[in-house]
Amino acid sequence: MFRFTIRDLLWLTVVVAVASALYTAWRSEKDELESRLTQTQVKAATAELAAQANYVEYKKIMGLIEQSGQSLIWHPDGTTTLEKIKNPNYDTTSDRDHLTGTDESR
Repeated sequence: MFRFTIRDLLWLTVVVAVASALYTAWRSEKDELESRLTQTQVKAATAELAAQANYVEYKKIMGLIEQSGQSLIWHPDGTTTLEKIKNPNYDTTSDRDHLTGTDESR
């Protein structure tokens, strides 16, 4: 049978204590990294949704601008202007009728 001395039991206690401390530190760091990763993923998903919503709104506004017979012009200095589309086939009476509530075709 094995014989253990007090010194052997003290060494075993030290080894278990050190192993427990290392495991606790590792687990704490792992949990913190997982938390940061989750937060980063949530922020990325939120930013992606915001970008998609902004794109949808942009396309909606651009469609309305084009329907009104205008075009958005981007200038090299970063400014933008609205200009009439130079299209002879564009009928402005429907816009005027829509705004005034009259319809000349009746």
